[in-house]
Amino acid sequence: MDNTYTEPVSISGEYVTTEVDISTEYDNNNGILHNDVLDLLSVTMLIYDYGKTVECVPNDSIENFASRCKIGDDCTLPLIKQQAITHLREHSSDGKIIEFINDCDSDLQVGITLSEKNKRITIVFRGSESMYDWYYDLKFLKTCINQEKNVYVHRGFYEQLTKNKNHDVITRKIKALLETYPDYHIFVTGHSLGGALSTLYGYMLSNEIKQNITVVSFASPRVGNYDWKKTFDAKSNLDHYRITNNNDIVTAFPSILYYHVGNNIRLERNNTASFLYNYSYSWWDYSIFKCYSPSDHFCEEYYKYLCEDKW
Repeated sequence: MDNTYTEPVSISGEYVTTEVDISTEYDNNNGILHNDVLDLLSVTMLIYDYGKTVECVPNDSIENFASRCKIGDDCTLPLIKQQAITHLREHSSDGKIIEFINDCDSDLQVGITLSEKNKRITIVFRGSESMYDWYYDLKFLKTCINQEKNVYVHRGFYEQLTKNKNHDVITRKIKALLETYPDYHIFVTGHSLGGALSTLYGYMLSNEIKQNITVVSFASPRVGNYDWKKTFDAKSNLDHYRITNNNDIVTAFPSILYYHVGNNIRLERNNTASFLYNYSYSWWDYSIFKCYSPSDHFCEEYYKYLCEDKW
């Protein structure tokens, strides 16, 4: 394991990167483990197929899911998704899909999983796939969700999450699970649109429960205004690790008066992930000039580089 990461340091107003020893920090749990991120990306990638190419089964398990997929020569899933299933079988062998919400009105798909082995409850949002999703993606105007603190977020993301009160349905399920598993950690994750929804929902859930919540988003666009960023980052029971891949174009949008939140782990082609924690981004970092690649956005590309960029 490489115990260094690149940290931005201000020199005469300009940011450069320097290597920092993180062995002590990670021993003190001040970061997130690579294996946990790979677990979450695996379920995030597989949710694209759940209920579509792979049958949705109540109280499903990882083992049952793998059996139905017929891992090996007879499997219809791409090899990289078979690798994700194999990873989950090894690291979350007792994992179960407790609930799968598929709302046709909003085209919102959300899975809630439970692992007693890892003491983890995970909420997984599916990303953009349909024209309905793009309808919400392209609604760039903001809506206010907290007048007192002037918090405004992307109207499309908020409407998709709250239509038919789906956010309340998820929250009631999480609260019920916490009555049985009060010491379990809550993770919220998703890719692309799912990354934006996971970030927004993680914030909303943090206002409803006292337990610690960790959002791990992949390929997320920006979600809200500067007051949204300040309020999000000030939450004591909410952590966010925003995983980005090389020059992923989606991470550059929306660009005007929208801000990224949380800590950034950037996957790089040189196989060394950059840990940008408490980093003041310049206009360049997530501009269209730096983030210009549509191909870097694919979930499979994130999985490929995460498997290589270990920490």
